[in-house]
Amino acid sequence: MRRSDWLILLLAAAPGGPLDPVRVQKGMFLFAMQAPLARHERYGFEPYAYGPMSRGLYEDVDRLRHERLLDESPVEDASWRLLELTPAGQTRARSASHRAEVEQPEALAQLAAIREEISELNFTELLARVYERYPDYAVNSVFRRRR
Repeated sequence: MRRSDWLILLLAAAPGGPLDPVRVQKGMFLFAMQAPLARHERYGFEPYAYGPMSRGLYEDVDRLRHERLLDESPVEDASWRLLELTPAGQTRARSASHRAEVEQPEALAQLAAIREEISELNFTELLARVYERYPDYAVNSVFRRRR
């Protein structure tokens, strides 16, 4: 599986609905740190303003948007956009899910658990949990300094 396949599966996993960029970044970070994946299936992360950040993940989001597999919805009074799969992206997700069920069921289950976790936490709780588990990725955080 490609790392962008796992990104598509994160966006498709229940509980459904669009995700903000922070949840996508943190969800894929937790997945990279916890799931049994080959190196090429993981995004690389570095400490940044709100904890772990992957430039490659942003590049894949842009590529998926250009391929019309992913759409961005504006959020009132916010500079960021919600990310969700298009119908074509949902079709790709179903195909990737079937493959993962056969080839990597443990990783697929881990991704579903991470999606549930990041969906249940508010912004502050999510960052606090990630920083607590992986403090080396919080060293450049502006959020931590404000707390």
